Amino acid sequence: MMRLQRVCLATVTPGADLLRAFGHAALVFDDASGDPASLTAYSYGHYILPEVRPRFTGGLAGARQAVAEAVLESLMPVLNGTLRARKTRESFAAFQTRTPLPQRILLDELDLPGEQLANLHRHVAADHARVEPGQREPGTYRYDHFESNCVTKLRDEIFRALGADEWNALYGRADIETSYADIVEETLREAIAVSGVGVTLFPPALEPVLSAFLPGARAVSRDPAQFLALLRLALANVGETRAFSSDVGKQTLVRVRALLDEEIPRRPRSFRQTLFTPLRLRDALANWTNPKTGRPVLSLA
Repeated sequence: MMRLQRVCLATVTPGADLLRAFGHAALVFDDASGDPASLTAYSYGHYILPEVRPRFTGGLAGARQAVAEAVLESLMPVLNGTLRARKTRESFAAFQTRTPLPQRILLDELDLPGEQLANLHRHVAADHARVEPGQREPGTYRYDHFESNCVTKLRDEIFRALGADEWNALYGRADIETSYADIVEETLREAIAVSGVGVTLFPPALEPVLSAFLPGARAVSRDPAQFLALLRLALANVGETRAFSSDVGKQTLVRVRALLDEEIPRRPRSFRQTLFTPLRLRDALANWTNPKTGRPVLSLA
């Protein structure tokens, strides 16, 4: 049986395109061997996207259009709320290699006594091995950008290991009037501030084939409100492409548009519900006191 020495929260800072704008997170467990190779990272959130072959129609323009439609079609699960993601157990070294510059990994130790540390490791390891409802294989889950992502999964495992009933009562209270659009805009502002650059809709490699479909795909925005306006315009244009001409396709954007709609009514949400980004979770854990130790749960490096 592994003798654990400590666990750290690995917070990946935001990247410069939409898919990396909110960063990433993992729990890194260290045994007592002192060997760096023994560091094991558990994370959630590698998208499982369908493979779509372009339908070429001839000519350079037709080829670009075919590739653009294939890319957009492969992103359909992202848009219609059926996105699946993978749970990953790997060496911390492997986790590092998948973090491209200019993103950085902030490694902060969680101040957990032995029993809490063992509980956290047991719960996380078991969750990575189990088959979730609606999934056909272990190690996958249905992804939701706000309610079931790489951060909320870790958040819930940490809460469970701490046995923090009082925290659930305090931070589970729905007393914050907000909408997802508000939180997304605030989060983008944080992402832009941390990354030091603006945010573009897609990675540069995809811009040449997507720019005809998505005006603003090349644009780099330092203004969260402007970025969201570009994203809404892009989603509107996606709905008009031939790749989404079916009745099912016409319904794929409804959910995302609703989440980003400035007109959507605000409603009470709990503080816990707002913790769906890595930096927010890191900040919250640094300001929460572990009742077992009387010290903050997270010690910032």
